[in-house]
Amino acid sequence: MIEIYHDSLFDNVKPLILTDTPQNMARLVAGGLDFSQTGVDIGSLAFSTGMVMVTNAVAVGQAEADALYALAAAGLKVYAQKVPTDKQVDLMPLLAKNGFAAPGQPETELK
Repeated sequence: MIEIYHDSLFDNVKPLILTDTPQNMARLVAGGLDFSQTGVDIGSLAFSTGMVMVTNAVAVGQAEADALYALAAAGLKVYAQKVPTDKQVDLMPLLAKNGFAAPGQPETELK
C-alpha cells in the first residue's frame, strides 16, 4: 500500500483506505500516507477482553490507545463517526478520561 501510494501513477486517485486496527493505520501514516486533509475516522472498534469502551462504538486497549496517540502526534484529527449522520467524536480526550496515558506521560497527570 505504501509503495503504491507514493507512485506518481496514482497522484489523481482519491482512495478510501480502510484498516482493521489503529495500529495498521499508524503504520501507514509512519510510511508517509497523508491524511492531513481528512483526519482519521476510527468508525467503530469491537470490544474484547482487556479493552475499555470509550464511546458506544469504540473499545480500546493500551495498544490501540498508543496507535491513536501516534496518529494525533502526527498532527491528525482522530475521531469516531460510525455513520455519516453521526456527530464526529474527538477520541483523544476520551482516552485520557478512561485512563490511557499518552506514551511518555505519567498516569498521575491524567487525574
